[in-house]
Amino acid sequence: MRQLQRLTIALPLLLVAACSTTPNYPVPATKPTSVSKLESAPPMEIAVAPVENHGADARIPLDVLRDALGSGLIESAYSPLDVQYVDTQLAAAPSTDGGMTQEGSLGARKPDAWLRVSVDSSDARLFPTTGAFFVSGKAEMVSGDGAEVLWSVDLTRRLELGPTYGMRVGDGAFLQQAARLFAAEVVKLIPVRRAALAPKPI
Repeated sequence: MRQLQRLTIALPLLLVAACSTTPNYPVPATKPTSVSKLESAPPMEIAVAPVENHGADARIPLDVLRDALGSGLIESAYSPLDVQYVDTQLAAAPSTDGGMTQEGSLGARKPDAWLRVSVDSSDARLFPTTGAFFVSGKAEMVSGDGAEVLWSVDLTRRLELGPTYGMRVGDGAFLQQAARLFAAEVVKLIPVRRAALAPKPI
């Protein structure tokens, strides 16, 4: 009888302890950090800045993410400048503010706007069992001279990378897939250039 009483008392305590040790996983979210000006004056030519990693898994291929951003911009009726051209011009221009890019330093051909993206954190704890990989980051579009923020957002996404069967996130091409999926999530949030997609008058 005493053993039953002890078990009755101990069971709720065990349940409370189990609940208190449940891992806190990232929560998918979208947080605009400025009022969008893209709808009123949509830029055309976009320079995609090199993606920066501020604390996410260092193995995330930033070049893959950047290329996917450019492809997504094309589908949204923007015209991204060639990445090699952007990098060549940036390499030739001295950094003045220590920021992600040297806005306005692309020689004679200046973009209408810059797209700047960073990945700030990631979480792969659920990956071996569910294939889920969480990534948080920031994205913003600024004017070609860097003087004005046209659109910006913070976002956290749960990226589903498929059956993993106990594999690690660094195995195979999972991180390449994650980079492309995160880029797609960023592009989804950028207002489409509706005017460019409208039917032309006959």
